Amino acid sequence: MVKSFDVAYAFIICHGDLALTNLKLNKLVYFAQVESLRQRGVELFDDTVEAWEYGPVEPAVYHEFKRFGKSVIRDCGRGAQLTDEEMQVVDYVARSYGTMTAFDLVSLSHRDGGAWSRVFDPHADRIISSKDIIDSVDFKGIGGVSGTFEAGMRGVMRAIPNALKMLENS
Repeated sequence: MVKSFDVAYAFIICHGDLALTNLKLNKLVYFAQVESLRQRGVELFDDTVEAWEYGPVEPAVYHEFKRFGKSVIRDCGRGAQLTDEEMQVVDYVARSYGTMTAFDLVSLSHRDGGAWSRVFDPHADRIISSKDIIDSVDFKGIGGVSGTFEAGMRGVMRAIPNALKMLENS
C-alpha cells in the first residue's frame, strides 16, 4: 500500500495545474482516500487522517509540504509510485474536486454528517478512521458544490456563457 505523500506527489506531478497549496493538497488527498473506499472498497493509503481545524489532514503530507506555506507547490522533487488503478482514483478526484478552491474543499469537508464533523475536537487532533468515512456523508460522494465559488462560476457560465470572454476583452 502506498503512503499519503505518494498520493500527494501524484497530484503534484500529474495535476500541478490545479494550483495546489498544502491546504488544497491535503483535502484532495483526503477525498482520494474517500473515493478509493467508495469506488474500490479499499484504502488508498495506510497513513492516518486527522481532524484539524481546517478539515481532514494527513500529517505526513502536511509536514512534507509545510515549507511552501500558503504558496502553490511547484515541485515535489519525487516521482509518483502508484498503480494504474490508484492513479485512476487520483485522476477522478482531480476532475471532480480539483477546480474547487482550497476553502471550497474545506467547506465540503466540514459539511454536516461528514467524517470530519463527526470526530473533530478543537482540543485534540483526532483520527478519522476508514469506518468514520464509510459511515459519513463523504462516502456518498461529492454531493454537489452548492454554496462554493465553483458553483457560482458554473452559474455565471450558464447564465452568461460569454462572461469570461467579455472580461478578457475589457
